[in-house]
Amino acid sequence: MTVRVAERDLAGEVGRYLDLISSAREQDLRRMSISTVGSGDRQLYVSYISEVPIWKTTYRLVLPSKAGAKPLLQGWAIVDNTVGEDWNDVELSLVAGAPQSFIQQLSQPYYSRRPVVPLPEAAMLTPQTHQGTLLEEEREGTGAGGGFRAGGPAAVQMMAMQPGVAGLADKSESYFSRPAAGRAGAPPPAPPPPQPARPSEILATMEASAQGQELGDLFEYKLKERVTIRKNQSAMVPVVHTEIAAEKVSLWNEAKGTARPLRALWLTNSSNLTLDGGSFSVLEDETFAGEGLTDALKPGEKRLLSYAIDLGMTVDTKRESSRENVTRVRIVRGVMTHVSEERATRTYTVRNEDTSARSLVIEHPVQAEWKLAAGAPKPDETTPDYYRFRTTVDPKKTATLAVTEFRPLETRYTITDLNDDHIQFFLRAKAINDRVETELRKITAQRYVVAGYDKDIRDRQAQIQTIFNDQQRVRENMKALKGSAEEKQLLQRYTRQLDQQENQLDALRAEIAQLQQKRDAAQAELARMVEALDLDVTL
Repeated sequence: MTVRVAERDLAGEVGRYLDLISSAREQDLRRMSISTVGSGDRQLYVSYISEVPIWKTTYRLVLPSKAGAKPLLQGWAIVDNTVGEDWNDVELSLVAGAPQSFIQQLSQPYYSRRPVVPLPEAAMLTPQTHQGTLLEEEREGTGAGGGFRAGGPAAVQMMAMQPGVAGLADKSESYFSRPAAGRAGAPPPAPPPPQPARPSEILATMEASAQGQELGDLFEYKLKERVTIRKNQSAMVPVVHTEIAAEKVSLWNEAKGTARPLRALWLTNSSNLTLDGGSFSVLEDETFAGEGLTDALKPGEKRLLSYAIDLGMTVDTKRESSRENVTRVRIVRGVMTHVSEERATRTYTVRNEDTSARSLVIEHPVQAEWKLAAGAPKPDETTPDYYRFRTTVDPKKTATLAVTEFRPLETRYTITDLNDDHIQFFLRAKAINDRVETELRKITAQRYVVAGYDKDIRDRQAQIQTIFNDQQRVRENMKALKGSAEEKQLLQRYTRQLDQQENQLDALRAEIAQLQQKRDAAQAELARMVEALDLDVTL
């Protein structure tokens, strides 16, 4: 069916409108031409990269019901097909890692922005930057492991397991309709029907269907079989099926603000697979026990994974702090340092109301400048933010864990600023001993010698200033006597007085020079004593 606009003007407007829409769509289209050199037919391999959503990871941890058995770890990758066409029988490879990526419009014309420069007398170049070279090194490695074999090779399927269904054969005759045993001529009783298989037993029989390998700093999960995912649909692709090393513990951190710890698994990635970060669920005794989140795990890496609240335990904490007296005195280059310690003890009280023993991991914060004191319990491991202490609590019992830490405190004094009062204070506070007191008093005595010379010099300088002031007064009087009857007599008197004062000034200047020499010698001796004093005393 075709539609034609009969009116000529309207047809022109509709045509222009359709041309405008078409030109807008063509902005998103790019034509690529491939040219080759040479002659003859040949095969060309052309590939492209299409943006797709990030694949997600989810895990299931199945805790064993038998003693000595290892937990089972299963993992799925959730893949979304949003490229607009079906993925029919494709090879699927999933890469785990955190590479940097960005979008740059390479197909758009790009013009350099030029600076606007006024006309100068001399032309100057605008500064520019140059990018460095990016070197990328690849390593090859292989790893074992994989996911489940679920369904056929042409499609990704999901299995719903129900207890009591798998493993049962279809019976055409009811067990209860058989004749009773012991009746004459009756056939022997039929054996009881087989017991339904447990889900954990079914899971343990699954086979690996994906292989993992290292790609430099990345890790690749490559499915052994092709998969099919329709457009605008998602699929759960099995990528991990392996036994894992895990210990069931309880985890408590005061920062969480609750007295109840968390149930957790202290998991060690004993496989040779890199486990990508994602969510996980825990099955215990064929029952859902909780779920949580995990970061990426490298082979051999150990991590705590919490998944539920532990209702059988409570934890309380109490803090105590104290400051010890000075325990050490150091004197180096004229500075005396008093070293003391501040101690803090945090006591954790744990109550286990369960009927079985519990292993509790306590996260104790790591504080800057603080260290664990001698005799404190040793942590099982240390993270950038926490010490992790483990303690075992018997059923219906209470246990305590005391963690004592200390930090050194230093107080500095310049020994040339100390006097007898300071020394007496240190003695009363037991911050110095007899040896330190003797050395300090030597320094103090020498400092008093220097101070004595400084006082004598100031006294002489004060006398000189007094004579200068008196001479100024005499000169003013002599100016006032000009033309008077007493001028001659008083001038002779003032002249004799000025002469005597000049003699005194000469004597005072000589004394000051001598005192300055003695003061410099005493100061040099004080500096030598201070520089030579080097003590490190434990009180």
